[in-house]
Amino acid sequence: MRCPFLREEQVKSCQAAPFRKSLARASVRSDLERCSSPAHVDCRVAPRSHEAHPSPEHCPFLKESLVQFCALTPLPIYVPWSDSPELRCAHSGHRSCELFRGGPPG
Repeated sequence: MRCPFLREEQVKSCQAAPFRKSLARASVRSDLERCSSPAHVDCRVAPRSHEAHPSPEHCPFLKESLVQFCALTPLPIYVPWSDSPELRCAHSGHRSCELFRGGPPG
């Protein structure tokens, strides 16, 4: 049995940024986000080169991936998605987790 507090989320990140931070796709305001639109050509972070921008539709440095996180932690840490049997949250090993035994906050 999988931990009931294990969540999955789609995240975006920029491979050209000096500091990579994964942003939950649901929390990114589409009206301000230019990476997945032709407006990516105005980005100051992405290198300027015709080879680096083969697609006019979206930035080639935009990376989207699926991650997992624990919904009980105040600041979730995104972990690349895995269906590995060693992952404690993916089977009954989550029952020994202090967060799980403590239950949802508040």
